[in-house]
Amino acid sequence: MQLVSPHTSSLDQAQFRRLEQLLIYILLLGVGATFYVALTRFRLPYLDYTVNGELELLEQVDPVRHRARLQEIYGKLNADRKDMEQRGYINSARRAQ
Repeated sequence: MQLVSPHTSSLDQAQFRRLEQLLIYILLLGVGATFYVALTRFRLPYLDYTVNGELELLEQVDPVRHRARLQEIYGKLNADRKDMEQRGYINSARRAQ
């Protein structure tokens, strides 16, 4: 005696495939939502604009401290660029004019 007809088992396989596709879709949406939250809600180093706000405020309130803070933040980068200019690896835009 056969309890399950052949049509029922193929229908179950089709339902299983559809359920599997739905699960994959839901998981992909979850991954996408996680990336969205991470990029928009967490402070990431390349998206953190608090230093820019601080510099704008310091420029208006205390220009001396503004220059010191600029040197503190960008001093090493500027020193590297000046060193590369002196060694001749790059040309300064000021020298070219």
